Amino acid sequence: MILPTMLGYLGLLPLIYLFSKTASAWSLIGSIIVLIGFLLELFADISAHRHLKENKDVVNNKRLWKYSRHPKYLGEIFIWLGSYLSLLVSVPKLWYLGLGALLIVGLVEFILIPTSEEWLLKTVPNYEKYRQATSRLLPLPKAIKIKAKTNKRTN
Repeated sequence: MILPTMLGYLGLLPLIYLFSKTASAWSLIGSIIVLIGFLLELFADISAHRHLKENKDVVNNKRLWKYSRHPKYLGEIFIWLGSYLSLLVSVPKLWYLGLGALLIVGLVEFILIPTSEEWLLKTVPNYEKYRQATSRLLPLPKAIKIKAKTNKRTN
């Protein structure tokens, strides 16, 4: 698949440029966001691999997956937005180099997550119940998600 590869390259342009120049305090903040994203993906991967060894046909609702249905995608978004933030604040006139990062966020949000959800609903038993009880992307405690659903106005 060439499109994700091309988007990945475009997403990296801010980091390539930024680290070829003098880094700033903002690039450090962006780098911390990138590190958080990397750690989210790492721990989500470790949890997913452990789960698959033990239970292939059961929803993974342990560790990060207990609070987010897509913690790996959240990590990916953090990585690209952190790299974009580093560039945007350090060298605002080159804002357009971050469009690749924004395209990757769009790819994750509007293509990868919906496609993944559709496949999981068809193939994983009890996924719908898990989906209703667990936040889509942001790792929120179940009580917050349930409370948010019940605070709707009724007219």
